[in-house]
Amino acid sequence: MEIKLAKVLARKFKGKTLGSLEKELGIPKTLLHEWRIGRLPSGKNLIHLKKLADYFGQTLEELIFDSKHEEKKVLASTTFSDEESKTEYRILIEKVSKKILG
Repeated sequence: MEIKLAKVLARKFKGKTLGSLEKELGIPKTLLHEWRIGRLPSGKNLIHLKKLADYFGQTLEELIFDSKHEEKKVLASTTFSDEESKTEYRILIEKVSKKILG
């Protein structure tokens, strides 16, 4: 699955400045700019991605991949906590399609 974060942000950022989003969400505008021009997000920025997804009323999957898959099978999951915000997160690894090699 292709990461399409820059495409989603180009569509969602219309009428908004990076500075205003930085103030509203607490996400550095340099990071927002880098994502907007195509830099791929890293795992250390999951908290910022989640804030952005919530702000736009989307799931992380919709924000990052510009799609929503309904049929999934969870292969593994892990949970971690952000002690600063006292928030718990779960990361899932899901099988989303079966590719038949011929």
